[in-house]
Amino acid sequence: MSSRPESPRLWRLGTSLTVSLVLLLVLLIFLTFVTYRTILSERREAEMDNAVSIARTLAAEVDRVVNDLETTTLALALFLGNEGIPLDQASVGTYLEQVLDSYGFIRALFVTDLQARVIASGTGEGVGTDLSSRPYIGALRAGARSAWSDSLSGIQTGQVTVAFGRVIQRSDGRPRAYLIAAFYPVRLVTRLQTTMPADARTTLIDRNGIIMHTTFAPALPPDRRDVSSFEPVKQALSGRPVRLIGQGLPFSSNDPRFGALVPVTSRGWVVSFTRPLAPLEARIRRPVVEQAVLLTLAVILVGLVFGLIARRLTQPLVSLADTAAEIARGERPEIPEVRGVVETSQLAAGMRAMARAVAEREDRLRGTVERERSAREDAERAHTRMSFLTEASGVLVGSLDYEETLRNVARLAVPRYADWCSVDLVGKEGKIERLAVTHVDPAKVQLAYEIERRYPADPNARSGIAEVVRTGQAALARVVTDEMLQAAAKGPEHLQLLRQLGIVSAIIAPLMVRGQTFGAISFVWAESGRTYSEEDQRLALELARLAATAIDNARLYRRERSIAETLQRSLLRKHLPEFPGMAIASRYLPARQEAEVGGDWYDALALPDGQVGLVMGDVAGRGIQAAAVMGELQNAVRAYAMEGHAPAVILERVTRLLDIREMATVLYLAFDPPTWTVRYANAGHLPPLVISPDGKAALLLEGGSPPIGGAGEVSFKEERVAIAPGSTIVLYTDGLIEVRGEALDEGLERLVRAASGHPPDQPEALLDHLVSTLLGGEASADDVALLALYATLLDPAHLRLRLAAVPASMPLLRHTIRRWLDQAQASSAEIFEITVATSEAFSNAIEHAYAAVDGQIEVEGELTREDLTLTVRDWGRWRQPRGTNRGRGLGLMRGLMDNVKVTPESTGTIVQMSRRLHREVRM
Repeated sequence: MSSRPESPRLWRLGTSLTVSLVLLLVLLIFLTFVTYRTILSERREAEMDNAVSIARTLAAEVDRVVNDLETTTLALALFLGNEGIPLDQASVGTYLEQVLDSYGFIRALFVTDLQARVIASGTGEGVGTDLSSRPYIGALRAGARSAWSDSLSGIQTGQVTVAFGRVIQRSDGRPRAYLIAAFYPVRLVTRLQTTMPADARTTLIDRNGIIMHTTFAPALPPDRRDVSSFEPVKQALSGRPVRLIGQGLPFSSNDPRFGALVPVTSRGWVVSFTRPLAPLEARIRRPVVEQAVLLTLAVILVGLVFGLIARRLTQPLVSLADTAAEIARGERPEIPEVRGVVETSQLAAGMRAMARAVAEREDRLRGTVERERSAREDAERAHTRMSFLTEASGVLVGSLDYEETLRNVARLAVPRYADWCSVDLVGKEGKIERLAVTHVDPAKVQLAYEIERRYPADPNARSGIAEVVRTGQAALARVVTDEMLQAAAKGPEHLQLLRQLGIVSAIIAPLMVRGQTFGAISFVWAESGRTYSEEDQRLALELARLAATAIDNARLYRRERSIAETLQRSLLRKHLPEFPGMAIASRYLPARQEAEVGGDWYDALALPDGQVGLVMGDVAGRGIQAAAVMGELQNAVRAYAMEGHAPAVILERVTRLLDIREMATVLYLAFDPPTWTVRYANAGHLPPLVISPDGKAALLLEGGSPPIGGAGEVSFKEERVAIAPGSTIVLYTDGLIEVRGEALDEGLERLVRAASGHPPDQPEALLDHLVSTLLGGEASADDVALLALYATLLDPAHLRLRLAAVPASMPLLRHTIRRWLDQAQASSAEIFEITVATSEAFSNAIEHAYAAVDGQIEVEGELTREDLTLTVRDWGRWRQPRGTNRGRGLGLMRGLMDNVKVTPESTGTIVQMSRRLHREVRM
């Protein structure tokens, strides 16, 4: 009788084990097939990656062919630009034919005149054909140096053709003719197809979405070539590779395919590469299915074995399992006696001890667990808040750029603290302007800006941002209802736009600095459906405090940087002086945006004794103070230089005159054109660079002295160097060559390498070359200043000067006349007499033609063997002499020159003087 009740219980446990085993097997089989789908997907993705790689290779090959064609035509155009080569079929046809033969895909190579009529071709055909109607000819005529066409219909064959045109220039840069290369895209695609699998199809599409050629349908009619509306083609034309899988192309059959559309970067074209999907699926599926079936069978077999073993082992544990379930429910049952193996009895004894221990500790631990849980949750919230504020502080102080700071403020909270965040500042006349928005959905950023633009915030509103700005108190809306939106909306359309934002909860926190509110930051939960609490509001206020400080610092920095940069630029030379036989070029590049403005400066002076003074300096400080010190140094050096002091004396007097606390480096250099001598003194600055006429660059390393401001009494050493006519002198600051972590000598070596070999007679191009080579197109961390002087001999037969009509121009005129005549080997007496006569004519023009009115005076000299002619021209209105004992200048000129002719005109006066050198003076 006692064994009967146990039989149903054993039967129910067996049934449970059976059901559990079946469920386990079903789960394992399900996981097996999930694994099969995963493997199938991974292998399919691998094939897709391979297809994309092939498509990229095809695009790269097209890119290479296009670049090769441009390079070849450039070399041919330079060759044909030689005016000694007649541009006709007989003269250049052979060259064109050779180029044509070297490219298997080029159909034709033409040379046209400027009227777009073919005058020579690589095949000898088409001479005389008018190409003026072709679009690339129009682009070349409009001034383009080169032009590509898109898909065109061939003039002779009607086939799809692509053409590239380039201007053939003369030596002076004027167009001489046009070079046109045309090719059939079918040849290029056929060439690419040769390395592709047999079932692959290749298509080439131009930047307008027109098919140039496709191996799907080589004879595709024109009305089916436009695929610009096909979405994958649109995406590829925008510059993004597009994958295709399980879909056909508009110009292909409907069978599913896989592959990619890849843009050709240099031309904006698109290359399509596809293969049939069905063979790929079959090839991948077979081995995976086989593996899945084997794995399923193995799982079933293991399950059966496990079921048999588990059934035999679990029978003695039925009663203990029931008891354990009661303990788990929080009950305190008696542990029954069980029969079975020794381990089962030991388990029962252990369960009795465990039940007693659980009962004793349960009450004690329940209260402790609750207290610990509450404390842990509080600590976790505090830690999360502190971590967020620490991260926010680091991000906000990471940039002093005003716009970047605003964007950082908006980005901080999304998506961890808000679905979208906006920053509004009080602008001019109290208007509230939205300056930054970040949203988890980028498409809604423009919607937020559009709402603000169409419905700007009312500064006098009694709610929302305006109320927060006015009161300086944060606003919390735990749940934003539709009634709130209706109250805030300015009309039905505005309400509809607000509903599109999907606002669920919001916090608006004031941005305050020094007790003044200048804006607000808004945090909004929308798509996530979350809501804010008072604790979230406290965090928002902390974040707003950090953001307000960062925004205020960025605004103050921008204001100070703008003042310093304006001051520094106002002190730099706006117009460099002009000297006969010389060219001066300069560059000033401020440091990148996040760096403070430094104190780099340069100057060029026309000295009273005819020399040219060059100055380059660098104040060690930053900001307004550095710019102010720069101004003091510049004016002091200029004043002492105009007094005629030597370079070393100038630096010594500047050091004694100025009491500057910042350290500054100064290099002063004086160039004497008649003797081709350079004198310089260097106060701690980088050495000047001299480029000889043959392109060799060298540094003038001698004569270094301590910087100004670095020591008390300092004596400076003057160095003297002779340079050859046709040389260029370059002065620069350390921002050009310094690289963090690199020795200064390495930067100087890079400078010498960059300058070597560059034509010294082009100072503007030289400075551009140095900047692009040494800085690589990026703004330096420090200011960069450069100054270059190129000097060469005057033209022995012709001299032309255009000077301001002021007495200060007289020294430059006299020194230039003396230099020119001395170069012509005139005697000292002749130089003196001719200089006096020219100076007299120049001063007469200042006094009688212009007086106090600004103007220009042109002096032109012609020397043929020993016959000298000097012409002084003004464009003013002459007045009669004033006062007594005036008007003797003309007599003096006639006494010193052989002939003097004065020609008044409606536009001014011309004084022409001539004389034969080596004759007796007639007074």
